[in-house]
Amino acid sequence: MSNKPSFNSHLMKPKHYLPFFLLIILSGFLPSCSKTIYDSSWQNKPVTADGMAKEWTLPLRYYDYKSKLQYTVTNDTSNLYICIRACDEFSQMKIIKAGMQVWIDTSGKNKLVTGIWFPLANLSNGEYKKHSAFRDTSMSGTPSFQKPDSKSIKRRYERQPKEMQLVGFKPPVVGTVFLKNEFGIVANLDWDSIGIMTYEAIIPFKTFYKSHLTPKDSTKLFDLTIKIPAIASPFTQRNSGEGMQESDGMRGSNGMRGDNGMRGGSGMPGGSGMHGGNGMHGGSGMHSGYGNPQGDSGEMNEMNLIPIRIRLAIKPK
Repeated sequence: MSNKPSFNSHLMKPKHYLPFFLLIILSGFLPSCSKTIYDSSWQNKPVTADGMAKEWTLPLRYYDYKSKLQYTVTNDTSNLYICIRACDEFSQMKIIKAGMQVWIDTSGKNKLVTGIWFPLANLSNGEYKKHSAFRDTSMSGTPSFQKPDSKSIKRRYERQPKEMQLVGFKPPVVGTVFLKNEFGIVANLDWDSIGIMTYEAIIPFKTFYKSHLTPKDSTKLFDLTIKIPAIASPFTQRNSGEGMQESDGMRGSNGMRGDNGMRGGSGMPGGSGMHGGNGMHGGSGMHSGYGNPQGDSGEMNEMNLIPIRIRLAIKPK
């Protein structure tokens, strides 16, 4: 009779399989706990924040599939540079109507600490009903959005005040200011000849971190979050019982401008979200950023959060 153990005898000893099961569990758990770190690129030539992408390599390095935005982050010794591109008309309309926020957290804890709100939300009470981009398409009043065009979105933006809201910066860098101001924080956006919208921002490190970077800052991790608030439809408001409120990033009506072009008042930081995917450079799959526009009421009524963890770049030797 053979002394060789049978296969069934192994099945009767679960302890042999415990390391194998642990390996399977950990292999599925660890990736969900990890957080991708992206390296900022050294900005070796001057950037003019004019809403034109001539200083940037296109397409931009990263892409968020849900919001359909391309984006990239660079820095030099003195400034942080951010470029965001929206090729999709629904994404453009959402940014112009609901506003956009860019948040920075120097602690690396993914909190909404220091932020620029630009463009500011531009929605008046009852505007959803009269605006050509919104209409009811069913007897129940369920909202649906018609496809906008870049020219009409640009005309709408041109009628808005050219201001931005600064939150969480070092005093006196706070409140609503002009796009060009004495603090050196510059933001702008514009459209190119084929209707692509480009957002650019220049943020001096001295306004939220330190005057200049040093070699030690090569190990510094920043969290940067791009936030686009949801556009709440009249249908949503009727069901929630809520009226129109000033959304995140909406300008206050009070406050006088001083000599520095600053308007009094500031908003409270909005909420945070889970880490999103970045398709163009890792994340949720390769995507060119020039996909078919598929905006609808669901996408317009959802908040977009794009969190990025970046490692600052140091000047090459």
